[in-house]
Amino acid sequence: MNLYHSNNIGNVAVLGHLGSGKTSIIEAMAKRAGISQQIGTISQGTTISDYDVEEIKRQSSINLSLIPLEWDHCKINLLDTPGNFDYVGEVEAALHVAESAVIVVPSYKDISIGTKQAMFRAKDKAKIIYINGLDNPDANYKEKLNQLKKAYGKGIAPIQVPIMDHDKMIGYINVAKMEGRIFKGEHTEPFPIPEDMMDEVMPVKEMIDEAVANTNDDLLEKFLNEETFTKEEISWALRQGVMNQTLIPVLCGTSNIGIQILLNSMVAFFPAAGDTCNSIIVENIDTHEEDIIGFNESLPPSLFIFKTIVDPFVGRESLFKVCTGHIQTGMSLLNVNKNEVEKVNKLYIKRGKELIEVDELCAGDIGCMTKLSHSSTNDTLCTLDYRMKYQSIHFSKPYYGKAIQPIGKANEEKIASGITRY
Repeated sequence: MNLYHSNNIGNVAVLGHLGSGKTSIIEAMAKRAGISQQIGTISQGTTISDYDVEEIKRQSSINLSLIPLEWDHCKINLLDTPGNFDYVGEVEAALHVAESAVIVVPSYKDISIGTKQAMFRAKDKAKIIYINGLDNPDANYKEKLNQLKKAYGKGIAPIQVPIMDHDKMIGYINVAKMEGRIFKGEHTEPFPIPEDMMDEVMPVKEMIDEAVANTNDDLLEKFLNEETFTKEEISWALRQGVMNQTLIPVLCGTSNIGIQILLNSMVAFFPAAGDTCNSIIVENIDTHEEDIIGFNESLPPSLFIFKTIVDPFVGRESLFKVCTGHIQTGMSLLNVNKNEVEKVNKLYIKRGKELIEVDELCAGDIGCMTKLSHSSTNDTLCTLDYRMKYQSIHFSKPYYGKAIQPIGKANEEKIASGITRY
């Protein structure tokens, strides 16, 4: 994988209710981006994301997993998260390092509590809603749009209307451009908008025009005067609205149809890690004063560890986000939380369970180091001459606790050994 800079890196958390299809959609994106030769399935335990033994057994995500891919000269770090509420800490860790979020919403249900939770937790992130499962016999795209608009207001901006042949999505109408596309294999071709679909298209066009109008006073005046928006005005308004979190584009498809426009939309609408809107608060260790900085490559190197994994073969893996500068193999960094020095012996990109060795990572990117001696989740590593601490992940407080009691001395030692590894 090429070296990417902060203005061409995006970190996207994929959220949604349990069973909404997040992992399958990520699997399709990986296939479309050329990472894998075929799409893995949850039932067969062959997906990139759900590689843990328990995940394969349960056929459900338990852990946060990272899937970096390249698309349109950009690097997108997808953070797959579990939909089960028992693992909400994984969602909180993902959102702490993500700039944006894709909310996967089933097409055949009311707005579930998982969707509401995802929208709430990602309230300060740029968002795209992906209505999944249009091939389901109970799918109702029009009703789902109305539910979303009722729940989340005028900021809901549907980009597409699906073209269906019975229960199969064979194409879509790009409402923003008022252009039809029909699927031909993995690509699409122009297709005239069917006359009998105009009654369905025009209400959606009104929804997107209303959403666009609310992003800018000039556009609002144009809307009130019943003037038509240009394609350029709509594209500009969509990006600005997404970046300032006043507008949420809505896309649609299945777990393997409509994936390309989802990837294109993430590149087009989501902010890059290096954009000024992604500034973060840091504490200067020497002065104990707070400062606001961006993911700036010109500053000395620093990173934040947001997840620790104990692999039975590799050992301790530390997933981190590069906050400033460049992280390179061979450098030494100070853990300001533990006041200990760590050596970067090897540097990796993690994709599912695979570790891909690299020599350097830039600000805004996500990487992995193994076998750190002193560091754990929520620790900041930086240089001696640029000592700062990043804000910790605020994990939710558990509602209840459980305890286990080992039977026999041998089991007690095994449990103690397992706990100390974390």
